[in-house]
Amino acid sequence: MPLVVLCSVTGAPGVTSAALAVAALWPADQDVLLVEADASGGDLVPRLTLRPEHGITSLATATRHGVATAGLSTHAQPVRIGGRLIGVVAAPVGMREAHSAVGAAVASGVLALTRDAAVITDLGRLQAPDLRRDTTRPQAAGVESGQSSWQLLREADLVLLVTAARADALSHVDALREDLLSAAGSRLRLLVIDDGPYGAREIADAVACPVAGMIPHDPRGVVLLRPNGPNTLVRTRLGRAVRQLVRGISDDLAAKYVVQPTAAREPQAAGAVVASVAPQGSALDAVPSHAPYASPYPDPPVHSLPTAQAPFIPISSAPPSVAGATGEVPLMWKTP
Repeated sequence: MPLVVLCSVTGAPGVTSAALAVAALWPADQDVLLVEADASGGDLVPRLTLRPEHGITSLATATRHGVATAGLSTHAQPVRIGGRLIGVVAAPVGMREAHSAVGAAVASGVLALTRDAAVITDLGRLQAPDLRRDTTRPQAAGVESGQSSWQLLREADLVLLVTAARADALSHVDALREDLLSAAGSRLRLLVIDDGPYGAREIADAVACPVAGMIPHDPRGVVLLRPNGPNTLVRTRLGRAVRQLVRGISDDLAAKYVVQPTAAREPQAAGAVVASVAPQGSALDAVPSHAPYASPYPDPPVHSLPTAQAPFIPISSAPPSVAGATGEVPLMWKTP
């Protein structure tokens, strides 16, 4: 099954919450693991009340002792989110511990080789390319500082770059676009938090990157992303939007794999994976864009197209003129 990576390039747009929601709403006939591979330190241990020694830390330890062949699921802790039992492989909270453990875990190749469950990976904030080498500290398992995140971008079947729909956030995406495309290629998509004045059409055109979907800023939905919470996540605006997103990307990714549905009963532990998977390709060559989440908020008067009708452009296309004949107001940082 697929390796789906979520990350950001600046600020705190909600990568961890988005990854939790995607994992909780992943198709029920497939096992799913949520991996926190944030080299700057994780949030899931305190957020989900997990044991800090079991997760990325135990995986890194097993890797260093040459016993990582047991698989990723053996390092997961079972958590029920929104009524769904998922396996969570959490990163250490401290930056120093996370830096070492995540580097070793990624270098082992276990995340990319896990095909008995869908692996939803939270990379957190990416480091800039010129900061990927840290000559002042010893390297973990031969992985340079920050390189582990970019390595996972190259190995992932789909990369969802989480960003806000504001000019300040989108300007950072645009500035790092060439490096992102170099690592992820046609597997790169934007996942936009609908908290700004711009719609999917304007964002896709200005940044020259397809938008997988737009999800609302929904604090009430985020509150439900907790252990043993109510089964009402799917009824929230966040849940409905993420379910639509998941249906689209899981259908596209399923074309790469022959998936045998899991048994009707839920696994008794996070390591009890019963799906049988046969890879049909090494990576997703191209993931079609999907109709974005239809925002419940009215578009500002400057928008000439509603979000639901927004077409997308392929990554290979050259960025169009932002002051073209569409009559739309360009994004401000793109103004000549």
